[in-house]
Amino acid sequence: MSKRYYVLAFLLICSQIAFSQNIMVDDFEQYANTDSLKTMWRVFGYSSLDFGLVSDTVNSPHGNQYLEYVYSGNSQTTWGGAVDMKGLANAPLNLSSANAGLEFYVKGDGSSNKFYVQIKNGTSAWVSNLFSLSDTNWHPIIVPFAVDTSNGFTNGSKNLASLQADLMHVTDLAFYVSHPTIDNVTRRIYFDAIYAVQHLPPSNAITLENWESYQNTDSLKLAWQFFGYSTLDYELLNDPQNAPTGFKYIDYMYQGNNQTTWGGAMRTRHFTPTNLDSMKGIQFYLKGDGSTNRLNFVFYSGTDMWSSYYTPLADTTWHLIRIPFIVDSTKGFRYLGNNTGSPVYGSNIGTIAKLDSDLANVTEIRMYVYFPVIDFVKNVIYVGGIYAVNQFSPYPPVTVDDFGSYGSTSDLLSVWQPLGDANTSLTLTSNPDSVAVGSVNAAVMTYKCAPGTHFSSMNKGNILPALNLSTLSGGMQFWLKGDGTYNKIILRLFNGSEMWASNAITLHDTTWQLLGIPFTADSTSGFRYLGNDPNNPTWSSNVGTTQQLYGDLASIDQVVFEVLNPAPDNTPHSVVIDAVQGVDAFASNAVATAINGTPVPSVAKQFSLQQNYPNPFNPSTIIQYNLPQRGVVTLRVYNVLGQLVTTLVNGMQQAGVHTVAFNGERLASGVYFYSIRAGSFMSTKKMLFLK
Repeated sequence: MSKRYYVLAFLLICSQIAFSQNIMVDDFEQYANTDSLKTMWRVFGYSSLDFGLVSDTVNSPHGNQYLEYVYSGNSQTTWGGAVDMKGLANAPLNLSSANAGLEFYVKGDGSSNKFYVQIKNGTSAWVSNLFSLSDTNWHPIIVPFAVDTSNGFTNGSKNLASLQADLMHVTDLAFYVSHPTIDNVTRRIYFDAIYAVQHLPPSNAITLENWESYQNTDSLKLAWQFFGYSTLDYELLNDPQNAPTGFKYIDYMYQGNNQTTWGGAMRTRHFTPTNLDSMKGIQFYLKGDGSTNRLNFVFYSGTDMWSSYYTPLADTTWHLIRIPFIVDSTKGFRYLGNNTGSPVYGSNIGTIAKLDSDLANVTEIRMYVYFPVIDFVKNVIYVGGIYAVNQFSPYPPVTVDDFGSYGSTSDLLSVWQPLGDANTSLTLTSNPDSVAVGSVNAAVMTYKCAPGTHFSSMNKGNILPALNLSTLSGGMQFWLKGDGTYNKIILRLFNGSEMWASNAITLHDTTWQLLGIPFTADSTSGFRYLGNDPNNPTWSSNVGTTQQLYGDLASIDQVVFEVLNPAPDNTPHSVVIDAVQGVDAFASNAVATAINGTPVPSVAKQFSLQQNYPNPFNPSTIIQYNLPQRGVVTLRVYNVLGQLVTTLVNGMQQAGVHTVAFNGERLASGVYFYSIRAGSFMSTKKMLFLK
């Protein structure tokens, strides 16, 4: 591999999510006075008394103006009152491109009353769940565009597709006070900055910082300190139209100069000790400056320091950064010691046990721009919400081909080529199972095997621009319908002349299967390195490293499906392939190829310990086990006397399907037992070693 790919592997640039602008429904800034507000808004219902425009440059949560709604519960009230955006009937909004949810500010009246949101497409109405009006401070409300009675919108028996269709033509939006207390008390509530948004903060997360609690830059500076010779300034930005989540984010201005010894940083001044050991990792939103400089995330536990890998700042669009709680210098965190004045970037990156221990008491978080280029150029980066999450949201798939864009076989053959000495032909046919596999067309490879044939393949070469798969945590996923034989097929990925091949997949099953091949350097369940000579792939015991694999995944310019050594039966067979993707997380119905070529679920549904393969073995065998959740795992081998032979696994592991190799070369022939413990799950199986 060239040096540039090792650099890419080290940096592991996180996959980007396109953050287009959120859609403003109303921010109340365009109205000159209450009279102009009333051309767009109205109130109705027995509880409604009045409404108006409030100009307030000091206390407004966004801009300088907001809406005031006045109501009173009285004996005539049957359901309440509403403030309604009637003007949309003349200028409907298309909110379908901002399809995550509705977000707005509310300031309640301190009562026990509640309100809900209603959106309409003509006469079709969708209503949200109820929200309390007890909070008299400004606070954001989020309503996902989901069909959910507790956290979304409902409309009788209509489904999500109906909601998404109605969002394309919104003719009305209203806030309803539902059945207020009949006390004849005049109450005032306030609304501001109503937006349809493309991305919501992650659910089931611990918010480390979302910037929403700060009124202005001065209040930000009471909670955060920005320091270092490179630091110039920082400020709070209230920009709901462009915010990746919420309404606010920060910018940080710095400059590499001859005073710079290490860079600049931002850190919390006041942070409540937080237990994060049950979470999967850190997630935050970043907009870089287009430079070659880098940023890393650091957390403290007392005096213990942990630093993430370096994240490049070259991307000038909003993108999501995810850092898992694993000990890994290129993908997760590394231990820097307990001397805050002299962090150690040494070869000892720590242990998962130490990481989990320190995650139980996080006392401070920081972000560093390390060793910026000394160019005396002012750079500005932007940071959105920072969260500890128990499940990362998967990035969108990177499509290799879904075959739906080809109109004919000749169109297909302009992109894909049949190769090999097995009299191979390649055709495009209509896919009668398109509903099952989620695609319109399928590419069908028909090959005729003759005695002495070695391979046949279909190749998608010269992919421009090259595919960047290096930021996907999952692997390759595709639909496959076999030919009923015991022939096998492999998937090859090329970066220039660098080659990686999947394990062999049996073609015996003639029904559709969604297959997943993880991005791990593994000769049994992932990819293995074949060298850089396409004419002489090396199937050696050296399968490469996952770091090396991710370096090459940054620029995949050829994808090949190859049938390995088909049986010379002179019979034509058909293999169908569809919807080839690189994915961040496998679909729940995907299966991953196991060590013996038999598909097994790629997502572990429950704890299990599989029988080793091969069995009997000499000298090596593979042990596979499934973990439905993250936890400490021990896997040990014992002899027939119950004496410990070796410990294969002892530490924290992520959920998923795991395989471990065991070599008995130095042991005597006989019966051995392997035993696993993961939480409360325990299982033991027998295996036979025969020399």
